[in-house]
Amino acid sequence: MQTMYPTRMKLHCTFEDAICVQVILIIAITSHTVDNIPALVDAMWRTLGYQTYPSPDPVVNVIKAKLPADVEDLLLKNKCCDLLIYFNRPMLLRNMKYTDFFNDYKWGYSMGARHQNEDLAHSTTCFRIIIQQINKAVYIWRRDTSRRIITRMEMIYITAGEIWYLRLLLLHQACFSYANLRTINGVTHRTFQEAAVALGIVNSQNEVLLSFRDVMHISTPHEKRGLFFTLTIQVSNHFI
Repeated sequence: MQTMYPTRMKLHCTFEDAICVQVILIIAITSHTVDNIPALVDAMWRTLGYQTYPSPDPVVNVIKAKLPADVEDLLLKNKCCDLLIYFNRPMLLRNMKYTDFFNDYKWGYSMGARHQNEDLAHSTTCFRIIIQQINKAVYIWRRDTSRRIITRMEMIYITAGEIWYLRLLLLHQACFSYANLRTINGVTHRTFQEAAVALGIVNSQNEVLLSFRDVMHISTPHEKRGLFFTLTIQVSNHFI
């Protein structure tokens, strides 16, 4: 079988990315729990944001978490993104999480070739959705079930701040908006971090200390100072 390598690795691969892939490989190989090691490697590289060749089976589809400001910038340019499509999905699909939705559905500004003659008024597999500030038609349709696919959300480091908690929330619950995502048990929280704490998916009061401890032996002094600064300005009162 031909080995798959990330096409951008030599130029853009970070030390942390390489370590992450190596650890995943060691665990998989030594535990004998994964039959298709090349597919595992490909999934890991694509989740980290790299492109590989040739395409694996199953295909790895990568989607991204985006902060509200980033989505607003796209709307000003009359552009769309995966998260905006997800927020505006039909009520019929309201219980699907972000990755689950894109594992089953695709979107575009024109209908997929297999669905050109679909009756949208009565279809349960093809839909036209309306998105405010987008002045062109947007369609979603069910993927070809004969092709295997794995959908993963692009990796984000915990030092990235709010977007890391946004990604964590998207992995754990279905939603229709950012406000809906921050609402836990009827209470709308101010930040995604506070919502993640309320949901119970971030429950360690020592989260900041653990994050810093994890990089103590693999980072340079400059990187440690940068992490300390980032954690200092971005943590909430839950972790102080």
